[in-house]
Amino acid sequence: MSTFSVRTQLERRRWTRRRTIAAGAAVAGALTVTGLNACGGSSKGGSQRSNTLAGPAASNATPRPGGNLSIFVQTNYPLDPQKVSALAQQIPGGAMSRVFQYKTGLDPKVITDHDIQPDLGLSAESPDAITWTVKLRADAKFQNTPPVNGHAVESDDIKATFLRALDPATSNPNRTALGMIDAAQIQTPDKQTVVFKLAYPYAPFRSILASATYSWIFPREVLAGGWDPTRQVIGSGPFLLDNVQPDVAFSYKRSPGYYGAPLPYVDTMRVAITPDPAQQLAQFAAGNLDEIELRNPFEVPTVLQNNPRAKMYKVVAGNAAPLYFQLGDPSSVFQDVRVRRAISMAIDRDAVAKAVYNNDALDVVFVPGSMGKWSLPID
Repeated sequence: MSTFSVRTQLERRRWTRRRTIAAGAAVAGALTVTGLNACGGSSKGGSQRSNTLAGPAASNATPRPGGNLSIFVQTNYPLDPQKVSALAQQIPGGAMSRVFQYKTGLDPKVITDHDIQPDLGLSAESPDAITWTVKLRADAKFQNTPPVNGHAVESDDIKATFLRALDPATSNPNRTALGMIDAAQIQTPDKQTVVFKLAYPYAPFRSILASATYSWIFPREVLAGGWDPTRQVIGSGPFLLDNVQPDVAFSYKRSPGYYGAPLPYVDTMRVAITPDPAQQLAQFAAGNLDEIELRNPFEVPTVLQNNPRAKMYKVVAGNAAPLYFQLGDPSSVFQDVRVRRAISMAIDRDAVAKAVYNNDALDVVFVPGSMGKWSLPID
């Protein structure tokens, strides 16, 4: 299939108010909202930079424990991460852990490189990109909630998570992206070792195990039906999902005994459900939100003027919006590469960058600027 990108939604800018944002982002990466981008394919496209505002800078300050982090989402997301994809992973992610995680930091550029660091897993080695041996940390425990009751995170939990993810009965929208995993070939030789024998060589398998889309780890009791994951989140992450109020907020509290101590630095976290952009701005101005995203880059000067204590920072946006040409039909006009090139050449990317992104854009070839060192900029 041939593809190239034209544009995406208006860029999103995050504006944060408090220095605790950095701590929250480092711990609950799934709750850190990334920006959007447009990318190019057969010719070139635009990948906008997303601006973020933060409160009084704390670049080299020692974190102070305590307080509440207040952020927002735009809709009621389901709680079961194997029933949803993309942004919906934010909600269970605050209370769950992955095998690995992507490195984060105070500099937004750190996350774009997608460097992998340990979470529940300490290492993943393979001699041939088919057999992967994963070693787990021994000090991680699930939250002390029935029927799990705080038992250690072990290899059987990793196996159960991926068996459920691959089971057609789960109706996991991400199942096809896990096609390299052979469910019958997941072995657990001991409590701290999981061996995956893949259906075919897959060199970036560590990234699958680090992805918030695929690798939130359930306790093994999920296979026995001991509780309903669509109604209750039980994980080993930095927070406990303490309260769910539909159309109002998701509320979290710090999980005692979290293996990543001293993280998280904040004691509580509230994720308000705020779909209306005007209401988001009003709540931010009133101090009820610690961050705000703007979808219209032309609003930046006004928001800065109305929120003089806010600090803005830029990150490269992330979601592609490509055009797909139908090449499965032999009679399709798009079989002719000249037609595809003509359509690409007809798109005035400079005009799109000016009109949509206020000229704050990058030219890339399909792999977006949000992929950091892996991106493919035109230059």
